[in-house]
Amino acid sequence: MQRNFFDELKYNFKTGNISIRLLYINIAIFIAIKIYVLICFLYKIPESIALHYYSKYLLPTADIQQTLFKPWSLFIYMFTHFSVMHILFNMIMLYFIGKLFLTLQSEKRFLNIYILGGLFGWLLYAISYNIFPVFEGNIDLPILGASASVMALFVSIALYAPNMEVFLFGIIKMRLIWIMFLYLLLDLIQIPGGINAGGHISHFGGAALGALMAPGFKNYGSFFNRYDIRDLFKILPSRKKMNVVYSNKRSFSDEEYNRAKADKQKRIDAILDKISKSGYEALSKEEKDFLFKASKDV
Repeated sequence: MQRNFFDELKYNFKTGNISIRLLYINIAIFIAIKIYVLICFLYKIPESIALHYYSKYLLPTADIQQTLFKPWSLFIYMFTHFSVMHILFNMIMLYFIGKLFLTLQSEKRFLNIYILGGLFGWLLYAISYNIFPVFEGNIDLPILGASASVMALFVSIALYAPNMEVFLFGIIKMRLIWIMFLYLLLDLIQIPGGINAGGHISHFGGAALGALMAPGFKNYGSFFNRYDIRDLFKILPSRKKMNVVYSNKRSFSDEEYNRAKADKQKRIDAILDKISKSGYEALSKEEKDFLFKASKDV
């Protein structure tokens, strides 16, 4: 039996990876906002008034005390877009970064960085609007968009595989690390322009979180990587851990454990170097399986 359009969407959402699911959620919220604006229009309520009420109750501002009284806004904002160009650019970035990220890392880590990157983006935005005189009187301005979350993912994977080469705009071949610096520089020089200065500042909050999470890729000990955001949002089911008891358990010394861990990391680094030079398809099946298994262990 052929599935209809909505059945196809439900199927793609259920079977898609975390990047696809987040993309669907962003688009669904954008469509819901446009339907809300349309209904307001039919009742002669101007779009500016309609979006004002949405922002008032569902989006955070730089007023920290006010925002903490509506904590849900800290999560809703990173899925909210008002303009077509805003969501289009963010979703294109999310899609391509997601494909790259999930080739090398786990879905758990992807979602953790997305959510925490958005929270760090708001935090730096709020701090900046409260301490810098240039933003005086603008503390009630709302923040919205997935940009800080996407930037966190981008910085994190760029620091993990800095030498990997990709085609910028499908034309210019560049290393990830240089593309990351280019995007951050563009954000930096746009802050004084006054147009969405808070948004550009929030990108650096996301970038900071991405950088903080990046060391955890190699030592697996980052504080932010100990928890699974999925337990809060249930966007993806968390896997239950099983306790397995071995009758002939072998005990390893710290030295043996650290040596095994170092050997494993050396192999991961060698595979990443191979990807950066020849691309993912150059890997053997055994190397792909090893990298996939290593991503699931973090």
